[in-house]
Amino acid sequence: MSQLTLEIPNEILQPLERLARNQQKSLDELILDELKWLAIRTEAPNTTRKQIEQALVGSGLLTPSPKEQLPTPLSDAEREKLAQKLSQGETLSEWILAEREERMGVCYKRHLRKD
Repeated sequence: MSQLTLEIPNEILQPLERLARNQQKSLDELILDELKWLAIRTEAPNTTRKQIEQALVGSGLLTPSPKEQLPTPLSDAEREKLAQKLSQGETLSEWILAEREERMGVCYKRHLRKD
């Protein structure tokens, strides 16, 4: 075990001494217990999450999460096309419908207009 020497101001030391007496511990024991708890608390969430994810992946209930990938930058042509669409002054819903129609074809538009 390593040794650590602390200089603790009286306004912090006195409450710690009272707490140690109430818990029937020495001041050293109290501080060591608190440091252990702090180390476990800060380390546990990541460790626990990884263990849970590994267990779920191992049992087939979860697919491994993909590594974070940055979106690919738009080409100049795509950027220009997007700028033109956004500057037309359509409402968001009109813009979304036009985008869907463009991707899915006219049949999507016909399906929406039936009602």
